[in-house]
Amino acid sequence: MLLQKTTVTKIGTRNSAPNKTKTMFYVTDNHDPIISKQVYKDVQAIIKSRSTKYYKEPSRKVLTEYANYVYSLIGQKFYKTKTNHRNTKNEIKLLEVLDNNRNRILDAKIIYYRQIDIALLNAANEIVKSIKTVKFDIENELEYKVTESGIIIEIESLTREINTLNSDLSSIETSAITSDAQKQIKANLSQKLNDAN
Repeated sequence: MLLQKTTVTKIGTRNSAPNKTKTMFYVTDNHDPIISKQVYKDVQAIIKSRSTKYYKEPSRKVLTEYANYVYSLIGQKFYKTKTNHRNTKNEIKLLEVLDNNRNRILDAKIIYYRQIDIALLNAANEIVKSIKTVKFDIENELEYKVTESGIIIEIESLTREINTLNSDLSSIETSAITSDAQKQIKANLSQKLNDAN
């Protein structure tokens, strides 16, 4: 028995809530047993063995490769797997679309597993054939991204330099130096600003 599972929310009331603050206690062997633990375990084992003997386990659905993989626009549903000549050397797996009464929709064509296998194999072979082209395209894209990121960094650096030069130009006009020196410094800063722009 687990003690102190709940606690009162307010002293003097009977409203209780799950205990999240106090320590809980688990009490064992507090009452005299009607039967011993060993007898209880033996009975449970007998019940389990009889249930498996007389009641078969519910059948588990076998997962199929292409179940809910292909969608039919005609039936507005996914194709379901069907096996013809099950457990024989002529076993064939195929996909068909069923209506709500579990009847095959005749307008939707049957697709055989081997057709999907061949299509996937052909697609994989095409990828392998064109792997050099794909690799070349990826390398070009990566090189472009690296170049583009370098340009962005350079633009940010030049923008900071332009802002600094503009602030220097505005501070020269308020400084207490001779007008000839101001003209010379302004000319130098203006030249640097033009280059940065």
